[in-house]
Amino acid sequence: MPTLEIFAIGSPRKTKSKKPGTPRLSTVEEIHEAARKRQTAVWFVQDKPGLDLLLTSKLELLDGQHRLLAVAHVEESRRLLLGALFQKVLIPDGGIRMLPREELTEVLESHDAGDLVVAVAPDERDQTLILYRGDLQPLLVPFAWFTSEVEAPKPAFDDVAVTDYGQTIRLGEYEAAVDAILYEFDRDYRRRIRKNEIRDDRSLGGSIRRLRIQRNVRRDDFPGVSDKEIARIERGEVPNPHPKTRAIIAKRLGVAVNELDSF
Repeated sequence: MPTLEIFAIGSPRKTKSKKPGTPRLSTVEEIHEAARKRQTAVWFVQDKPGLDLLLTSKLELLDGQHRLLAVAHVEESRRLLLGALFQKVLIPDGGIRMLPREELTEVLESHDAGDLVVAVAPDERDQTLILYRGDLQPLLVPFAWFTSEVEAPKPAFDDVAVTDYGQTIRLGEYEAAVDAILYEFDRDYRRRIRKNEIRDDRSLGGSIRRLRIQRNVRRDDFPGVSDKEIARIERGEVPNPHPKTRAIIAKRLGVAVNELDSF
């Protein structure tokens, strides 16, 4: 997942970070320059002066998929304006629980911010937990997904928080890993994880699968070996295929038999 550009708005003292590279904007001119250069970014406002500065900058001309994350209190009258200026807006209110500010900055600046959570909000009426990821995209998770063993703590949806730098959702004494939630509810995330698993699989089956995909060969395109058998080999269910089967696979993929497990 590509890193999303982050612009921190406010005084240097309050936007100071140990990590280099995140632009710290403290003037109207700097904000205008940043807006002209990026079509997609997260604008991170940490205090009221920063919010005033951002609104003074006349960003109604902003074009693209810009998003706003503010940890300072925002008056109700300004929330509608911010909603009109930005594609997505995440601001603190009575229902949204955000990461602590120091952890929030770390998550936003990480290369995998979209795979971490910066805020969470329970919707008791619809029995749904709303997770806000580091790219400010929301993810809806039904309360019913959070289950516990008989003797384990039960999830408490009236006491929710994001912890561990966006990697854990706490529901009272119950905890759920963010990566497990994403794997269940985000198809693109699941595909990326599976792709990485295939890439890192050093078994014979993993090597055959990588080579088959590189050669654009279907599983049913191995004369004398069924597609089901190829699938079983790739999944590791047949770790030592018959020499004749190996020979057919190697010939179809255009490599020597003794090279099959080297890809």
